[in-house]
Amino acid sequence: MTFNSDTIPRKLWYPLNRVAALNAITEGDAQTSLFEWASTDNDEPITITLTLSLNEYVALASSIDVGMDIAYNQDALKIWWIWIRASNTMALCDQVADCIETSQTVQNTLNETIINQGQVNPDTIDPTTPEVDTRFPPDNRDEPISSSPVSCDKDELWAGILETVTRLDDNAKQFLDQAVAQADKAERAAQIIGLVPIIGDLAAESILIFSEVAPDLQNLFIAHTSQANLEATACALFELVCDECRYPTYDEYFEHFANQGISGLDDIGSLTFLAITDLLFGTQNLLASVCWHTMIAYELYVLYLGSTWTSFRGIKWLDIWAKLGQDDASSDWEILCEGCEPDWCYEWDFLTTNGNWSGCTGGQGKTTIWTNGIGWQAESGSGEDQTGISRVFTSVNIKRVELTYTETQTPSLNRLYTNGALCASSSPLYDPNDVIDNGDGTFTAEWSWTDQDFTAFKLYQENGGSSGLRTFIGLRIEGTGINPFDGGSDC
Repeated sequence: MTFNSDTIPRKLWYPLNRVAALNAITEGDAQTSLFEWASTDNDEPITITLTLSLNEYVALASSIDVGMDIAYNQDALKIWWIWIRASNTMALCDQVADCIETSQTVQNTLNETIINQGQVNPDTIDPTTPEVDTRFPPDNRDEPISSSPVSCDKDELWAGILETVTRLDDNAKQFLDQAVAQADKAERAAQIIGLVPIIGDLAAESILIFSEVAPDLQNLFIAHTSQANLEATACALFELVCDECRYPTYDEYFEHFANQGISGLDDIGSLTFLAITDLLFGTQNLLASVCWHTMIAYELYVLYLGSTWTSFRGIKWLDIWAKLGQDDASSDWEILCEGCEPDWCYEWDFLTTNGNWSGCTGGQGKTTIWTNGIGWQAESGSGEDQTGISRVFTSVNIKRVELTYTETQTPSLNRLYTNGALCASSSPLYDPNDVIDNGDGTFTAEWSWTDQDFTAFKLYQENGGSSGLRTFIGLRIEGTGINPFDGGSDC
């Protein structure tokens, strides 16, 4: 493009003494941040937005008109061409909309963000592609659906899992109830799409098939729904995770229901929405339990795609339901579930009771005896530096032992003999994991294990190179299963 400069003096088309636009500027218009150019390439064109009224635009344009003659002389018209070429009166929101509609880069970025956040538009999901693993990274399904209860409270964990199972059941039943409520098949099909919008992407025949079989599925579903079955399902999930004191992952939820549903649901990584819908909608004469498990697997799948099931969207609701359930913590799992043993904690105050433990005889022939107000202590004499108590009990899983004692000379060598006869120095022999100075003249020796069964204990102290009096004043034992001890109290 060429420009011919007019060197003949001319009048401004907008007098500079107009101040209407300037008078509209207030202190509130002050710039609060530094202006920074959006690119490090000085020649790269970028878009700058200017928020101006028409009067302000005219005032700014007239200033450019004057200044370009002074600053650029023969090239003044080129400056005016840059100003006119770059001007765009489209509103900012319209510019954003235009970018989304026309820019492939913007579209790709938005799609990636939506997928990574697990949020999708249920009305625009392609039901046949892609598969779950291409939409969502598999490790998204490997995390527990909710954070573990504080202090590993298994009563809260059980209540959270039962609530989640109950909600899944309620929502699947609600879906079938509302679908079947429409007598007209066309209205029923529309109702189904309204309840689960993603279904609207399916071929019409799939919806019509479901409209036909929905009443049968409803009857089968209701036949299996009961409080006993909900509790049995919650137990199966609870027993998977109770030892780790965590909630099941999404995969563990889905696999539990899919494995007992229609064959073909178990491989979620390669399962498509159209395939799972065809399996469910096109199958009749199911067993009631198969129908029930398949419907909930289907519900979980729809939620994982980020779509809406009745009034709930996305698997975030699994977390919400679990937390709601924790508010109604219950120990019913101890009666209902067999694969998870209850934790227990038992302790003895040897200042007030012997706890039904037996005193052992030390290497010098002196026996450890219990005295009210003192505790377990070796008889005075040459064996006073060797104190020991023992007990034989029914085999049980022990997780932790804490022995509290006093001593007149240090150090004491603490020994824990296990699984022998009463007072036997048998193996395996365990040294404490830690010995803590409590700061009040007492010490606590601690032992801990993971999944270890015992049938007998002999707690024993040797002198460690210096004679002195060792006195056992307290004992605490933690385990799982049925507590075999008596003579003390729960922690």
